[in-house]
Amino acid sequence: MITVSRSQQQMIDNYSALMDEVKERIEWLNVLLAGSIKLPNPALQEFGFLQLRILCELIALACLTAHGEIPEVKGKRLHEEWNATNILKRLEHLHSDFYPKPITVTNPMPGHAHIDFVISGFLTKTDLISLYGRSGDLLHRGSVSKLLEPTLPWPPDMQEITEWGHKIVNLLRDHSIGHLGGQSHILCKLSNPQDFGKVQVAFATALTAEVEFAIQQAPRRQR
Repeated sequence: MITVSRSQQQMIDNYSALMDEVKERIEWLNVLLAGSIKLPNPALQEFGFLQLRILCELIALACLTAHGEIPEVKGKRLHEEWNATNILKRLEHLHSDFYPKPITVTNPMPGHAHIDFVISGFLTKTDLISLYGRSGDLLHRGSVSKLLEPTLPWPPDMQEITEWGHKIVNLLRDHSIGHLGGQSHILCKLSNPQDFGKVQVAFATALTAEVEFAIQQAPRRQR
């Protein structure tokens, strides 16, 4: 039977809160893509790419949260970092397997899960850095010296936002993050249909095809 320490529970609670916000922003993107917002295309694109950029930051912060046991992660430099690209690069140096891995999960018995890894169609580390840069280029006006330079044109339709959104959902719908040393993992389900669609996070043993886990459900945040 797995026992979860106080610090591990805090990590799970924080991770759940970040994934809760991820869910909200994905829902906002779905409203946008459904055509429910009546605004000129540049305004719609700006809203969409803003959500995508914040989602990149939330994924990076979730990676940081999941690896809070690494001493360097507790330091001031990473604790105060907000740039998603910088966070990923620093985590890569500390733990090469830090990024979420999309999975499919079946539960053959209570407290156990069968895991299969998804191998394509999701937002990779390289994709995240690319999207973060792309959205920043579109959203930021730049310095005063560049105000008169031509700006990047907005995409003509929602296709690009749709494709990025699908990749993010495919990454996070069901995913795992391995801790340093490989002896434990986080398992996360972005929306558990058996619990009113809430985020569910579990602390699991070393991730093989069959894992034992302890479910720790964080309370849903009130907004």
